[in-house]
Amino acid sequence: MGIRVEGEPPYPTTQAELDKYCNRFIQTLQKYLRDRLISVHLCGSWARGEANPPVSDVDLMVVIDKIDEQISGALQKVWQEVNMGCANVVDLPEIAAAPTELMAMMSDCHVVLLGTNPFPSPTKERYAQNLADVASTMGLYARSREYYHWETNERKLRLLKELNTKYMLKWALRNLVAIRTGTIPVTYADLKRQLLGTEEGCLLHWAENVTDSDYTTAESQLEISSRFSLFAQRWLEESSSVRKNGLNKRT
Repeated sequence: MGIRVEGEPPYPTTQAELDKYCNRFIQTLQKYLRDRLISVHLCGSWARGEANPPVSDVDLMVVIDKIDEQISGALQKVWQEVNMGCANVVDLPEIAAAPTELMAMMSDCHVVLLGTNPFPSPTKERYAQNLADVASTMGLYARSREYYHWETNERKLRLLKELNTKYMLKWALRNLVAIRTGTIPVTYADLKRQLLGTEEGCLLHWAENVTDSDYTTAESQLEISSRFSLFAQRWLEESSSVRKNGLNKRT
């Protein structure tokens, strides 16, 4: 679920509503941006076929030629007229710079609703970088639970629970599968199937069954943080190996 703000228009709850929502947005974009509009993409849970309405928001990305004063004014008119929620707006220079967060979003599965796809195909090295980024964060979170005696228990619990989310564990595992196979799993069912019989598959099964009561004692908290820390270190080593091999091939 995306972060909702007060007064934000409601999101679609059915495929028919989604189609109408996207079509209205695209038509309004074309009206004000004309040939400066490059493409429109549907990302996130709706693109993966895993939306859970009304909880799920709609992740849309708009690509334009270049953000400038004219475009900014046109986009203000789009939102005033269309009365819809959020969408990410990027331009071609930003895509060329390939920031990690943007490329991660696009490699996570997207559907081109309009135009041609300006994003380069993700590589194993890109997946390895994604894995390294999230594994590093996971390791830091886990170690803070193990070492920092002065942190409040409330903060320790929050960081520990954040490890077991789609933004941490599942994102790490999806990129791990991608660097091993060359293709990122689109759905959660795909992820579980490709991890079947592996240590990470066992980790995912265990993580699915962790309950709030498992966080209640210092011993269980330490066990959970130690397990995440161990896997995060393994993934950092594997991602480093993939990136090193890719560098050697280019030199």
